[in-house]
Amino acid sequence: MHARQALICIGKSALPELTNALFGINSQLRWQVIKVLEGIQDISAASALVECLKDENAGVRWAASDALISLSQAAIPPLLEALTHDSDSIWLRQGAHHILHVMKDAGRLHQAEENVFEALEDVEPSVAVSWVAEKALEAIRHKKT
Repeated sequence: MHARQALICIGKSALPELTNALFGINSQLRWQVIKVLEGIQDISAASALVECLKDENAGVRWAASDALISLSQAAIPPLLEALTHDSDSIWLRQGAHHILHVMKDAGRLHQAEENVFEALEDVEPSVAVSWVAEKALEAIRHKKT
């Protein structure tokens, strides 16, 4: 626990080494690193956390989804980006569904993002999710300009 707190205190400067550790062979280490990233709360780790939604270890996937939920709206673009390219990953879809469900219940999703949630609930989500996620990304990009 002390090591986790120390790494959280180091903050953003620890991110490169931490994100590299996310892809090591030890699932317990990956889980611990995710908890550190959740404590640091830096959006630059969001894409690496999204990749962890595809991890073979369910605990790692769950920790990654919790960390992404804690990033709130900042987690949405990298999550949608992953869904546009890898919607055939059932673990990614399950993680995205959980994250979007929590955010939807908290009233933190825009309509385009809710559409992705609804597509993930479909009987065959891999069919429409990629396209709906791309449309949601376009809506986010349009709002920024």
